[in-house]
Amino acid sequence: MKLKTLLFRQVPKALLICGLALSFGNLNSQTLAFPEATGFGRYTTGARGAANPQIYFVTNLNDSGAGSFRDAVSQEGRFVIFKVGGIINTLSQIVVAKNTTIAGQTATGEGIVLLGAKVTFTGSNNTIARYLRIRYGTTTQGQDASGIANGANMIFDHMSFTWGTDEVFSINWDSKGTSPDNITIQNSIIGQGLHRHNHSAGGLMQPPVGGKISLIGNLYICNKTRNNKIKGINEFVNNVVYNWGNYGNTYGHAESGDAYIMGGDSAGNSDVNIINNYFIGGPNTNASVTTPFNRGNDNFSLYGAGNYFDNNKNGVLDGTLVPQDLTGYPTGDIATILSAPYDYPMKNTPLTAQDAYNKVVSNVGASYPRRDQVENLMISDLMSKGTTATYVYVQTDLTSKFGFTNGGAGHVYGAPAPLDTDNDGMPDAWEDANGLNKNSADALAVSTTQVPYLNIEVYINGLTNQTPPDFIIPPTSITFNASSVEIPTPSSKVILNWTNNSNNETNFVIERSTDGFSFTEISQTAANTVTYTDANLITNTKYYYRIKAKTATESSSYSDVNSITTPAIPSAPTKAATPAPATGLNAVELLNGALALKWTGSSNTTTYSVYFGTNPDSLTKLGDVAYVVAPTYSLTGLSPATTYYWRIDASNAKGVVTGDLWNFRALNPELVGHWPFKETAGDGDQIADISSYTNNGRLDAAFDNAAVRVSGKANNAIDFGTLLPNKLMVSIPHQENLLFDKSSFTVSFWMKADASLIPAGSTLSSYILCKGSMTKNATTGATGRRFNIEIKSNQFRFAIDDDKTKTELNSTLAATSYFNGNWVHVVIMRDVTAAKLRIYTNGVLTGEKADATGTAVGIGEPTDLVIGNIGTLELYANTTPAPYKGKLDELKIFNYALSASEITAIYNTTVINAPSNLTFESHTTATPLASTTAILNWIDNSNNEANFILERSLDGSSFNQIAELAANTTAYTDTDVVHSTKYYYRLKATNKTDSSNYSEIFEATTEAAPAPIKAINPNPANGTYFLELPTQNFNLAWESNTDATNYSVYFGTDPENLSKLSDVSYSENPSYQLPTALNSRVYYYWRVDASNDYGTTTGDTWGFRITTNEIVIHPNPVKEQININIPSYNSPNITATLMDGTGTIILKEVLESNGNSKGNFKIHLTKKNLPGVYILNITGEDLNNNVKLLMK
Repeated sequence: MKLKTLLFRQVPKALLICGLALSFGNLNSQTLAFPEATGFGRYTTGARGAANPQIYFVTNLNDSGAGSFRDAVSQEGRFVIFKVGGIINTLSQIVVAKNTTIAGQTATGEGIVLLGAKVTFTGSNNTIARYLRIRYGTTTQGQDASGIANGANMIFDHMSFTWGTDEVFSINWDSKGTSPDNITIQNSIIGQGLHRHNHSAGGLMQPPVGGKISLIGNLYICNKTRNNKIKGINEFVNNVVYNWGNYGNTYGHAESGDAYIMGGDSAGNSDVNIINNYFIGGPNTNASVTTPFNRGNDNFSLYGAGNYFDNNKNGVLDGTLVPQDLTGYPTGDIATILSAPYDYPMKNTPLTAQDAYNKVVSNVGASYPRRDQVENLMISDLMSKGTTATYVYVQTDLTSKFGFTNGGAGHVYGAPAPLDTDNDGMPDAWEDANGLNKNSADALAVSTTQVPYLNIEVYINGLTNQTPPDFIIPPTSITFNASSVEIPTPSSKVILNWTNNSNNETNFVIERSTDGFSFTEISQTAANTVTYTDANLITNTKYYYRIKAKTATESSSYSDVNSITTPAIPSAPTKAATPAPATGLNAVELLNGALALKWTGSSNTTTYSVYFGTNPDSLTKLGDVAYVVAPTYSLTGLSPATTYYWRIDASNAKGVVTGDLWNFRALNPELVGHWPFKETAGDGDQIADISSYTNNGRLDAAFDNAAVRVSGKANNAIDFGTLLPNKLMVSIPHQENLLFDKSSFTVSFWMKADASLIPAGSTLSSYILCKGSMTKNATTGATGRRFNIEIKSNQFRFAIDDDKTKTELNSTLAATSYFNGNWVHVVIMRDVTAAKLRIYTNGVLTGEKADATGTAVGIGEPTDLVIGNIGTLELYANTTPAPYKGKLDELKIFNYALSASEITAIYNTTVINAPSNLTFESHTTATPLASTTAILNWIDNSNNEANFILERSLDGSSFNQIAELAANTTAYTDTDVVHSTKYYYRLKATNKTDSSNYSEIFEATTEAAPAPIKAINPNPANGTYFLELPTQNFNLAWESNTDATNYSVYFGTDPENLSKLSDVSYSENPSYQLPTALNSRVYYYWRVDASNDYGTTTGDTWGFRITTNEIVIHPNPVKEQININIPSYNSPNITATLMDGTGTIILKEVLESNGNSKGNFKIHLTKKNLPGVYILNITGEDLNNNVKLLMK
């Protein structure tokens, strides 16, 4: 075979060796990943399959940077070789690149643990990972320790996965990238899924249709469920499953548990082999379980043979064979249980279930170079054969129960790496033993003995066949006790103490450094020594120490580097410094009038004295604070918009140092800008700020058109759709109230944009707003300080930057949640008090992050706030623009961090609907002066107004406010109007910061002033006859009305020709006394005309007739006959009605006159009546009189 020339290059710090790939064609495709590789993933090529394979050395336990594991797996085509051992504390997710070979077996001492964030193999096509421990290190809900969402051709061997809060290790396609296929997990531990969230689960094995997974020789231990949950093409061979379930838990979780789940509720067909596995119940497994297989369905076809189940928990491995029927494999359909295995790679495994158990006990997991404490615990639980198990609620249970350090991960000691002169990853001793040149970096050459493996593969594949070297355990836990003296000469000493972990050292080597990098040996101490005194040091100086143990022939790795600063010689303290709030800060936030003062000082301070007040020349001592590293003093009762002065005096036994005078001004938390964009096309270039600051913005005049000023969420909005990339369409002038240099602020707005406006790819972006600049530029004056909202990589980003430290918060919602064609309410906030950035979307918190920028420098740049593009100075400097093309409305800025309830209120009250449907009713009365009222009614279309503003105009253009009305009012009576006049009305709804549009203008004319209404209720009443009234001084009366000023009285005997007698002025009880005597039995007619300044109303004509006492009754008193005489009565009859005192009718008769004697009538009393007073009513022609009778 013709070999290509190998290219090596040394990369500083990363210790990277690179080489060109070799083309092995079909030979590579059928070469085992390593000699023991099995299953569908057995032909994975790893780094050998890359075009340019490289060797990368992991040289430290750092989370990131050169020589770290994160850096090692960040690029494809690398063989990852470890020159260290121990625990790598990962701070964020690690993603392994494709074509990677991870040789965890090369780690020194006790191997490697990745502790902390998830390590994912998603997208890691053609990757080999061996002898690595991955332990999820937090308790965040719904997190796997590791797993695969997409990617094919991978093999995991002797791995150890633990402590997931969702699954420990899952293969579950996310419908992205390459679908999972040809994956093997063998000889690995998947265990101790955390129970905290009641989701302790081994994992899902669910590739898409056609995806193939092999699970061979693994240990599933102490996971409640999914050990595994299987779907698709799968072979499950020679595995051991131990102690599934959560029975007996003391955390209140419902008891449940599953070992092998046969598809469960997952859709799709499954075709699986389940051969020679051992299922062993433990303390948390329900004793009533009779088969380890459950939740089958008729889509799950299986061949099951040689599987044993032991659930008697007696400490003896004496399980029984699982029957090959629906009792053992309850799929629900006997036809799914096959009599012959599928033709999968491990169908003919040589190991029985008992053999599989023995092999798991001896070498499962990251057993080379050595198992760690966590693995040994799991193997110990397994070997109890049902009597013990570790129920892990959280990782620290292993600390409280077993004393495991490092958050439950235990100790994992490293050791020195073997000598490798040519630094190619293969130790000198191995190269000598295998005929290679230890002085030539030939690790990436093809082996001459094991073609097509590379030399480095031959080394790492054979390494596990060697006994791991013994090593000296390094010392740990270095502590210090330092002191300084002033006489005879100033000096310091440091007493070191450490923990001796080895039992075979001959001595310890102690090294010291003043920079943490260059160390010098200062002493060697005897074996078993755990303390050393380092004398004659310089005072007030930082020293670094490290220690290693030695024997005659070898040494341990170094301890961790620890440091201490020697004490300074006692002196008066230095001045207090770094005040917080910073001096001169004009926007200090108060919390209910309270504020904590903070400062720093020298460590030799004994006491701080706090002076405070509003007069810099007359501060008051408030109290003393004993020395602490971070001193603070709490103030209460402070007032906003007030300047305060303070100082801190530091003292000790050597004296008092008066501090500098500092000052700050308490913030008045308020709205400092509100641009509602209400303007319409043609209104000009102004964008009104309706806050008290009236900091009006500017619209480029070229965009003052109907395409830009469009209908918005409330009133109108700005549409940036026609914005040219290098243009500045909308800007807000800088004012001091918008600087927000070191203070909190909140920005609220509504946006609307289609998904098509999201910047494509990962390089393009769009800025919704920006105040400041991204890059410092002395020529333009750009400071590199800013805050901005950016859309990039389908993320909604809020960032602040002080040109030293940028903090960027991504919303938990993708950009598609904002660019969805609907109005979306957005709030961004910097909360300096809490040191947080926050994003709210439609009133809900959708992002929060610690503010790493801080207030030491400040983010403020005194340039305009740009809406819809990058900052002003960079736009003018021809920096690549990033325009926003959607709509924006109701921009508000506050100089403090709004509470969640305030944000909800803004979200719910930003839009106030205008009232509508005004109606009008006018009334005018005439006296004593003409009085007019206008009654207005309308419909309240809003539910969030605080009041209504009603305005009136005489010309329809110049309006004046006439009333401010309470919320929910729907009517108003305007009394300040005159009759016969046209008025124009409009009104709007308002609240604290917003107002609706005006209603439509309503035009109304008040009613003309009327003449008075008719006089009514005459006395005597109209039609009254035979009044027994005097004919002299006869009085006429009627009812008055306030709209009359005068009454004219007309009188006579001819209703058609009445004579005016007199005028009567208005009074409450008007009347008129007739000047002449009246005649009896004569009809009289009269009327009263009412008048005022606006007219006369003719009254109705009324009539009456007067009689005197004309009827003669005799005898009276009467006994048997009543004689009635009516002079001048010509009618032949009358009707007589006799009534007693209660009005009861005694008799009623029609009487005729006696012969020719007109006017004479008689009543014969035919029955006896009781004595007393009676009333005799006589009616007839023009006759209706009552006469009193005395009955005897």
